[in-house]
Amino acid sequence: MKLIEAVNAYMAAQALSREKMPYATALAVVKVKRATSDLKDFFVEEERKLVEEYAARDEDGRIRVNENGRFALRAGACAADYEKARKELAETETGAEGEKMRVRAPETITPEQLEALAPWIEWEAEE
Repeated sequence: MKLIEAVNAYMAAQALSREKMPYATALAVVKVKRATSDLKDFFVEEERKLVEEYAARDEDGRIRVNENGRFALRAGACAADYEKARKELAETETGAEGEKMRVRAPETITPEQLEALAPWIEWEAEE
């Protein structure tokens, strides 16, 4: 499993964890969060290092952020180099494999969440 897949699974589980659901479904969501939490933390830390390396800073030494909420590149930094380094990080193989759990599907779920949780959760539709 790639690192970004684990991060996406964590984020999907985090979003779903705000909803009420049957116990077995909630347990599956919690298990996904626990299984991916350290990988998400690792990704965030490594991504922060990349930002530190490529970001422009203001006169107080803080990272400059543009109107879109993204950091501004420092002089001489190449956006393509940053994107390449971030892609390499995201595509790092983790060796993590999901423990497939079969549970009842929540009433609502986004396609993005469904895809992100697919390595761990097989959803049973209500009939």
